[in-house]
Amino acid sequence: MTKSLLTASALLVFSLVSSVNAQEVKPRPSTLQKILLESEKFPKKDLVLKSYNALPFPDQYINFDLKEKSFDPKKYVITNADREAAGKSTSKMAGLGKAALSSATGGAVDSTAGDIPLQIEKYLKENKVAKQVAAKWLDIQNGRAQLGNYMMSRALAGISEAEKANIDMDTYKANILMNDVDLMANSFVTVNKLFFQENEPVARIARDLAIAEAQKITVPIAQENAIKLANLAYEKMKEGYTVFATSYLYQLDWNAEKAKLANDYFNNDNVNAQAAFDTTNLFNLVFLGKEMSTAIVTFSLKEKRTEDQIIELAVKRALNNSMAKLQRSYAAFRPIFPLASANPFSAEIGTKEGVQNGDKFDVLKPEPGKTAGTYVWNKIGSLSVDKKAVVWDNDGDSEEPKLAEDGTVIETPKFTPLKGKGKKINSNCYIRLAD
Repeated sequence: MTKSLLTASALLVFSLVSSVNAQEVKPRPSTLQKILLESEKFPKKDLVLKSYNALPFPDQYINFDLKEKSFDPKKYVITNADREAAGKSTSKMAGLGKAALSSATGGAVDSTAGDIPLQIEKYLKENKVAKQVAAKWLDIQNGRAQLGNYMMSRALAGISEAEKANIDMDTYKANILMNDVDLMANSFVTVNKLFFQENEPVARIARDLAIAEAQKITVPIAQENAIKLANLAYEKMKEGYTVFATSYLYQLDWNAEKAKLANDYFNNDNVNAQAAFDTTNLFNLVFLGKEMSTAIVTFSLKEKRTEDQIIELAVKRALNNSMAKLQRSYAAFRPIFPLASANPFSAEIGTKEGVQNGDKFDVLKPEPGKTAGTYVWNKIGSLSVDKKAVVWDNDGDSEEPKLAEDGTVIETPKFTPLKGKGKKINSNCYIRLAD
């Protein structure tokens, strides 16, 4: 990078009109790569992988769409030396490894759980996943970083055409790497592990216990009815699977200092960017944490499900649940949603996004940042989900239809109502889950 260009970068400030209509500005989604751990213990491995890859990508994120979307952890052998090193390390990953090794739940449902965090770490390092993420942003070709493709399209996402017309695109492109640090920083990778448990063995145990209790009943007709109920419950419960999903969340380790180093290396006429990129250790993923969720797919009143349908539904439910839990636990991963209405307050979010009664949301409004084309999302109020409100059930057939007394299906509104006060809050505002 030349000295004059660096000077231009430092002087580039937002000089557009302050009357930018907030209605024209939309949140810029974070970028996400989802990876699945393969397993020979899947009931139908090919179908599980097909179902995983066919899942609609979360609306609140942009798909990185790296080539490899799953891997076999058995290919990444963990030695005693690896375990010892993880046990002595003070890193978050080591803590995760120790937690998995001692997890009663993980060990009970899956004896292979202990080494999984270390296998994930080894996979990410050996396959240079962080560098794959960075490569998409920088798009290095012919010895230079080509910032005009993926990075530019993502940087300007959500900005109106009218505003783009007021931005000096050549200057913006030359300075985007350093002046829009959050663009790359909001890059995430989730590694998802699924464990399938057939419902039938659990249903059988429950039935046998219920029958044993029923046989203690001395009234014959009452005993017969109790046994019938136990068998009926078994028939409903035995179908399908309970799926345990464990999702590990990583974020690209990126800040202003690293952005400047990248700018010096990859936008410098005196440096071969490709050679520098191939040998650099600048790019790393930071482990943020993990969440575990369950999804149960059983008998359906509406249809007789095939095993293929059961697996597809189980995969979808389990991963939707784990995604919602990650968003709840890790603030950096939380998306921003538009308000559907400000009179009364409501938003088109629900059970799929993990919304619960009593949840609180910050109300956000975009304000121009220091650099042309960047925005700061300022809090202007708060809204919440009433403890008695009906949360929109939108996670895709998670429950049987709600029926009225006459047997007709009760249609529920496709939004979740919110409550709160604020004269500044209007339908052009957005909300994000609050701590």
